[in-house]
Amino acid sequence: MKNLFFKNFYEFSDLKYKQFIEKLIPNIDKGKILGIKAKYIDNFAKSLILNDEQQMLLFLNSLPHYYLEENLLHIKLLSLFDDYQILIKYIDNFLPYIDNWMVCDSLIPKIFNKNKNKLFFEIDKWIKLNQTYSIRYALIVALKFLLNNNIFDEKIISLFLTIKNNDYYVKIAIAWFFSEAIIKQYSVSIKYLENKIFDKWIQNKIISKCCDSKRLTDDTKKYLKSLRINNEN
Repeated sequence: MKNLFFKNFYEFSDLKYKQFIEKLIPNIDKGKILGIKAKYIDNFAKSLILNDEQQMLLFLNSLPHYYLEENLLHIKLLSLFDDYQILIKYIDNFLPYIDNWMVCDSLIPKIFNKNKNKLFFEIDKWIKLNQTYSIRYALIVALKFLLNNNIFDEKIISLFLTIKNNDYYVKIAIAWFFSEAIIKQYSVSIKYLENKIFDKWIQNKIISKCCDSKRLTDDTKKYLKSLRINNEN
């Protein structure tokens, strides 16, 4: 599989793009970043899934990968799956090997839109793995698919309140999720800020993200700012 990868990928390595990506993902070894732009990865994924299913399956089952771009190819292939149960199986296999936010946040399969009622079970399962990027992925999926009026259930918020992981990439995802919950489900979500159930960093980050949004009124932002936790609280 490495020969296939290098034959189709390595020639598209771009030094300036590599240096750009290195700054975005400082927590992984720079030697694992080739600097290949998304359009080349997308094209290769589409070619594999259409023309070489055997090689595609071999690649998906060859874990762990070494390069960032291999992981990005992996999630692009998964995003093209049209069978929900098979997709979940492959996601479960892949989650333990995710080591950065870019790979984690990019795995947003369109088929989830047709299976929103099944996602709570998966999200609960991923949180219980108690791994940084499995938890973050659970938050990202909920944020993308479960905060709209036609599917929202407050139990998803209650589930996320059980998270006891202090990794930065988890905490920032919690803040991102709850800021979107405030914006999209204000009447249900505001009580969690009012009761100050979050630690200072998450509480204030939620409020900061809300105040950066153009989807809330100035009066709402003013009220949210009054809920900040300062050193005297």
